[in-house]
Amino acid sequence: MAFCRYLCLALTALALQMNQPGVVRQILSWLNPVLSSSPHLLLLLLTLLPEEAVNPHYDVSYDIKEAFFEQLDNSAHEVVGFLSNLWPQVAVNTRSKLLKCAENWVDIVKTPPSVFFSSSLFSAMVESLQSPQSDEFDNAVDLLIAIIRRYYDKEPTLILDQVLPIVLMMRSKWTNLIASIQSAGEFTEDLKTPAYSLSRLFAETAEYTIDLYSNLQYNYGQ
Repeated sequence: MAFCRYLCLALTALALQMNQPGVVRQILSWLNPVLSSSPHLLLLLLTLLPEEAVNPHYDVSYDIKEAFFEQLDNSAHEVVGFLSNLWPQVAVNTRSKLLKCAENWVDIVKTPPSVFFSSSLFSAMVESLQSPQSDEFDNAVDLLIAIIRRYYDKEPTLILDQVLPIVLMMRSKWTNLIASIQSAGEFTEDLKTPAYSLSRLFAETAEYTIDLYSNLQYNYGQ
């Protein structure tokens, strides 16, 4: 797996430095033959593209970086569509990697909210918030937090109407988690991770939604 990561890092650095038009589409096309056997390879590469674009250690001019970011922004709809189509095909243990990839394309790239909220990837994230797999659940929480941070000031009604109900739905999971802790009589390692994830989600949601309600009342009298 370390070799795959080094290979993807090298490809990402090359893509950034050369900044050829349509680079994301080329990557999707080139690696499509290995998709069925090694989906994690393409997911890793798509995950690294936004990360390495903000890596300050690359000796790349500001203009090239800006142009590369523009390419990523313009390719966001293709990537979200690709991830949405890939979701039903991947194994359960690969879903966490797909969610991590989606998080980067929301958090770092300017993926339009209309693209993400209308995709089946959004529904997949909601599904993963109920997953018993800790990695999948944690990455779904990270993606939901990235959505709140990215879109709360641009699409406040989407956050309040679509995201907030999802967060409130997680109260039952929190109740069950507290019951499990009380039943176990201790805060075991397998309970710590979901507890920390839910705590982060509730804290982030409270911070941003309070700000949203304040702004809506101030600006629109709602």
